Order: sequence, then structure tokens, then C-alpha cells
Amino acid sequence: MKKQKKVKPDEFYSNGPMSIARFGKDVIYESKFDAHKHEKLKASIIKQHPETIEKINKLVTEISSIVKTLPPIQLLQTSWMKLFISMRGVQAEADIKKEQTHSLRMVDYIQSIIASTPQGKNKEEVSEEDWEKLSTLVENLFDLVNGRYQIGASLLNALNDPLHDSNVEEFRFKAQMYWCNVRGERFFYHQLKALENLILPQTELIESTFGISSEFIINEFNKIMYTQTHGMHDAFKVLDDARLAFVEFMKGEYFKEYPDTAPPQAYELFLQKNGSSEVHANAFDKMFGMGLFDLKKITKLPNSFLDKLSWYPGEDQDFQSEGEFKGWPLRIWPTFKRPFIKFEDSYYCFDLHSLFDKIYRQLEKLVFATTEKNKQAWIKIRNVTSEQLPIDYLSMMLPNATIIKEAYYTVIDATNGKQKTCETDGLFIYGDTLLILEIKAASFTYTSPTDDFIAFTNSLKTLIQNPINQGARFLDFLNSQDEATIYNNKKQEVLKLKSSNFKNKIICAITLDPFTELAAQTQNLEKLGIDIGDAFSWSLSIDDLQVYADIFTDPLFFLHYLEKRMLASKEKTLELDDELDHLGLYIVHNGYTSYAIKKTAGTGARLRFNGYRSDIDVYFSELLLDKSTPNLLIAKTPPRLTETILKISKTTNGTPSDASTYLLDISIEERNRIFHALNEQLACDFDDLKPISNYGETNLTVYPIKERITPKTISSAIDHAQAVMLITKEPTRSLLITQYSKDAILEDIYWEELAADKIPEEKIEPLRLVANNLREKRIAKALKEGKKIGRNEPCPCLSMKKYKHCCLNTK
Repeated sequence: MKKQKKVKPDEFYSNGPMSIARFGKDVIYESKFDAHKHEKLKASIIKQHPETIEKINKLVTEISSIVKTLPPIQLLQTSWMKLFISMRGVQAEADIKKEQTHSLRMVDYIQSIIASTPQGKNKEEVSEEDWEKLSTLVENLFDLVNGRYQIGASLLNALNDPLHDSNVEEFRFKAQMYWCNVRGERFFYHQLKALENLILPQTELIESTFGISSEFIINEFNKIMYTQTHGMHDAFKVLDDARLAFVEFMKGEYFKEYPDTAPPQAYELFLQKNGSSEVHANAFDKMFGMGLFDLKKITKLPNSFLDKLSWYPGEDQDFQSEGEFKGWPLRIWPTFKRPFIKFEDSYYCFDLHSLFDKIYRQLEKLVFATTEKNKQAWIKIRNVTSEQLPIDYLSMMLPNATIIKEAYYTVIDATNGKQKTCETDGLFIYGDTLLILEIKAASFTYTSPTDDFIAFTNSLKTLIQNPINQGARFLDFLNSQDEATIYNNKKQEVLKLKSSNFKNKIICAITLDPFTELAAQTQNLEKLGIDIGDAFSWSLSIDDLQVYADIFTDPLFFLHYLEKRMLASKEKTLELDDELDHLGLYIVHNGYTSYAIKKTAGTGARLRFNGYRSDIDVYFSELLLDKSTPNLLIAKTPPRLTETILKISKTTNGTPSDASTYLLDISIEERNRIFHALNEQLACDFDDLKPISNYGETNLTVYPIKERITPKTISSAIDHAQAVMLITKEPTRSLLITQYSKDAILEDIYWEELAADKIPEEKIEPLRLVANNLREKRIAKALKEGKKIGRNEPCPCLSMKKYKHCCLNTK
């Protein structure tokens, strides 16, 4: 076995018993705490915990006291502008550092304080000193809540609870951190489409409740989205173009005609003459006024609708009500309940996350509050919609699948021995892959994990454990039958299934609410006592499927990822923050489970994978600005490999084959090397194409030709690959013949897997001659290129031996 070279970390940090090492995007944590010192430190933190709570309470009081004296809209405008500046150039989640996170808190947390703090006598403006003081207080508050308070609370829980479970405590900590700090449940690129999918079917109820249609709401929200993502740039361009045009204007006849006019008056006359006064005024208002935030200027949404989604200062009575955690970010924030702020006669939006993250559930609650009839009608439509959307997205990735909605089957009830009918939400069958769909449209709990952790975890169990149990019940039924009969809701037989026909059987627990940053890790679920069983189960949201549908444009790519994702679901070394980290790791490392195992082999360290979803973040950020942005997965895959996979997919109607599985399994490094070499030949040596053989983890020979693939071609290619096998003494080698048009476009392929023990005896000697000829050519080529071959270097003949033990003394 090849000895692994020890790699030094890119960064290393050590403080006492704690050490952190970063290798690229991978971070390894190790702790070697002395037990006595550890206990002493814990005792000190517990002793200081009451003081920590008192500090947080004082900070909240001081923040509220300052906020009530400042003009609220100007304060939020100032915070937004500073957030805008801090986020310039940031496209990926991994690029969001403490500065950006704090800037966002100065918008959403301050808006929550405004909504829950009655206004006092306001100053006329927000001075830089006022803002900096407030900013420091908010930063200190979140530092304490996210840090020392969490450590102290966890230690106290362990001390006071004889049944304390450290795994549950770790999950509680993560849930509270997400609650306080994580915003943006989906990409901006998907926000409007996701909302459209859910509320267009509800338009009759929307109109009866709000007096406006679902389509109207979507169009007006689109204006808000565009204004806050593009408005500043557009406004700057308008003002800058006007400035340049005015300079040219002043050089012309105008200056001679009105020589005594002051520049401001001249500029006004220029705008009037060009008919651009209104456009200029709007741009100026966006740059320096309230044009980016005032919803009456941006939209035509009626006041009656905006009132239901807005707080005026001090209106919220819950966030700062007396009791534990008064004003703490661990409570339910006012922005979670209503996204807008109302002041005097205007309505304002300062935060798109506050708007889009929870708007569907906010509209839903408002409809529920009308009548019980409307509530039940909404739930019925919601259930139908949420069961259809996963099928729509899966069908985009796996077209022409067999789909059974509401699949019924009969089992024997263990309690009474009688037959009973059971149902699963859907079966999605594609080739030898069976997806058992269990979809939950109910909302994830609105309760803070701090206020009621039991309710929080019970909600998670309901939305994951129950569907997994239902899927497992169907899987047990399927595996217990020689042939399982599936019925529709009219008890009519629609399908018969055999378990042995499926290579992959996956339970998909799909939720409408996107909470899977907590469910992406199997470890998280098991820590809460959620039994995912031995079957492959995949907990994800409809939003995740929406992302996948935009990434995977061919069935073979998606099915390959699905296999890798299922392997990862059983690997405890993979500690990932959300579902898309799996996709990011797959794009970078392909077989990412094996990569993680190798990284942690022989250590007790914990490995964190940071920044792997950055490419995905950047892709959807660019897609928002330019719909023609090339597909991420295709862009990251060597073009000649993509071309080959798509040709296989067309030949097999999207069904995986030995060839597609093998080629997609090739490591990122080797696939880049192999298919880059192939592309170089096709681009530079098209008239003299030669076989390309790879050695090591991937024993593959690519045999490019220009003529049609014939039995003679196949025979020659096999002889070449078998000769290579004799040189390298490999037990197996795969052969890929690729035939190209005169324009170097792939037209046909041939695949075969060769085994050394299957080579006919009579071919051995002739093949040895071919092998020796290959060996001599490779040695000659290496010498001709002026390479000095060291005695202990690998032999250029690719025998996998050292040069001194192979071709050094041969002619």
C-alpha cells in the first residue's frame, strides 16, 4: 500500500489544550484537556453564569433606552447602508464573517427592538456617535448570548439534571445558535418561485382575505426584491450618466446662451430639457432618501394588506414583556411574525430575509384567523401542493419515471392478526431506484428552542421520525413479499413490485418548511432519539429539491450523487451544517465519504468541512443577475467527460450503466487528468490520435478514433489495453473507445471491462511483443524529452516498479 505523505496544515492554532488545524477547507479540532483543569474551568464558568445573565439583561435595557430616543426609520436606513457596504463582494455563505453577521443584526434585531419599544422623544437625527455606541452594545450582546451564556447554561443543565444527555445538549446549543444567527432559508434566486408555487393555488382564499390576488402579491414582492438587490446600482448609474451628460451639455451652446446661471440651476434646466427630472429624482431618493425602503413608493400594495404585516414602534407586546430572556435574541423576534415596520403614514422594508423566510406561514396564519372553513380549505390545498412539488422537481431530474401518488397496500396488523390498509404519499420509480416519498406540509414549530425545547424537538420528530417510520413500514412490506401489490385510493390494483428489482431503495422524508440545516446530519437525528433505522433515509425540504433540480440536468449525474449521498447518511465522521454541504463536498471530492474517512483515520479529532457550498452560493448569486450563467455541475466537470456521460445517457434513456457508473466514480483529480489529456489530443493532434491509459486508482484506457467503430477497431483497442495490463500486471482494466466527427464532436462510444485472467493463452506472447514495444516507446519518449530518470523513481514504462528494478538495464 502506498505510504501517505504527511501534509502540513495551512493554518494551525493552539491555546493550551485546544488545537485547530486547517487543511484547505477542512478544519480539524482536537482537545487534550487535563481532567482536573477542565473541571476547575467548568466550575469557574458556572459560578460566573448569574453575572453573565445580568450583563445581558443590562445590555438589552441599554439598547432599548438608546433606540427609543432615535428616529427609527433613519436608524434602520443607516444600519442598512452599513450592511450594504459590508456585504459588497460577498457571494458565498463562507465569506460572511463576524462583521457581516453583526451588520445584519443591526438591521433585524434593531427592527425587533423598535417594534417592541414605545418611542420616547426622538432626536432629530442619528449621529455617528449614537450609531457606534448602539453597534457596540449589540455586538457585546450577541457575543455573550452566543458564547459565555451558552457554555454556562449547558454546564448548569448537566449539573442539575441527573438524566442529562450531552448529545441532546449539543443539539440544543446548535438549535439556539441557528435561531439567533442564521437567516436566509433559500437563495434569493428561488424566493419568488418558491412563494409562487405555494400561494398561486391559494389565490381564491388570498383574495377573500386580503382583497388582492396571489399573482399581484408576487409581482409586488418582486418589485421589493429587485429594488433592494439592484436599486442602489441602478440609481448610481442613472446619476452618474446624468452627471456625464450634463458636463457635455455645459460645453455646448447652453453655456454661451446662459453664462450667468449657477450650476445647480443649470442642472435643473438640463434635466427638464431632457425630460429626466422624475427619473433623476427617483434615483436620488434611492441613493440618499427612502426610495429603497418605502413600500408606497416601490409597490401598489394596499394599506390594509401592509397593516397586517407591519409593526409600528412599540406595538409588539411579547418580545420585551417581563420575564426570563426579556428582549434576548433567544425569544421569538417581532420580525419573525411581521416583516415590515410602520412609521407615521408609511410602511418600510429593510430586510429581505425577514420578508421571505416566513411570509408563507405569516399569510397562512392570517387566513387561518378568518374562519375555520377557510383554514381547512387552505390546509387541503397546501397538502395537495406540497405532495405535488417534490414529484415535479424529481421529474425534472429523472424524467419519464413511474409515479404512484397515494400508494396503498395491505399488511397484517400485529395486534389483532387482521389485514389493514396502509398508505405512503408516493412512489417514484426510475430504473432500479425506488424513492419512497413521505411528505409533511405541517409547519415546523414556531416555538423558540430556548422557551420550549421539548416542543421544538417534538416538532422535529413529527416531521422526520413519523415519515421515516411510515417509509420503513412500506419497505418492510415490500421486502417481505415475493411480489408486492400496490393499489390506488379506489382499491384498484395499479402496480406490482419486486424488491429484488431495485438496487437503491430510499425513504425520502420531505418537508415544506426548510429546517434541514438541523436534519442534514444523521448524528443530529440520532442524538434526539430519532431512529432512522438501517434503511437509507433522506430528510430534506422542498427547497433543497428546488436547488437540486437546477443543478442536475441529466439523470445519470443525479443518480450518481444520490448513491454518494446515501453512503454519507450512514457515516458519522461527516459533520455538516446543511443539506447543500453534501452537494458542495460531492462537487469538490466526488466520493466525499471516503475522503472524510481518510482525513480522520487514526485520530480522535473532529473534522469540520467549511466553505464547500461556496461554489453553489456563488452560482445562484450570479444566476440572479444573469440567467445565462453556465450550469455549475457542468462547469465543474471536464467537458469531454460530460460529453461522454450525456452520450451514454441518450443511449440508455437515462439509466445508469457500467460505463457511466465507472466514469462518474473516477476521482476529481484523475478525471481532470484523463479528460484534459483527451481534450488536448482532440484540439492539437486530431490527425494523430493515440490511446490514453491511466494508472493507479483508475485503470482506464481511452481509445479515441475518427472512423466508425467496427469489430476490427474493437479488437485493436482490446489488444492495446491488454498489452498495457501485461506491463502493469493489473488484474483488470476498463476500455472506453470514443469515436469523433471531423469537428471533434463525440458520435459513438464502446465500453468493455477487461480481466487479465480472461486473456486467451494464445494471445499472451503476441501481446508481450506489443507490450515491449509500448515500453520501449515510453522510455524513448521520456529520454527524448530530456528527463533524467532517477534510479528510485517510478519507471516511465508505467510498470509501477522503480526504474532500477525495471527498465534501467534493458535496451
